[in-house]
Amino acid sequence: MAISETADKLLRSLARVREPIDDHAAWDEELGRLAKADPEPLPLTMVRDGLTWAQAA
Repeated sequence: MAISETADKLLRSLARVREPIDDHAAWDEELGRLAKADPEPLPLTMVRDGLTWAQAA
């Protein structure tokens, strides 16, 4: 099942940052830039690891 383009871009940005957001203005700029970009789909497989999710090897 494919996810929406918006969800895909949000997931990409969250995976890229991997740290708490201190500068929300910069985050808004980044999301705006991502919203205009048209990247190729990111192949990503997740597996459940207890109560959390992890990227499959």
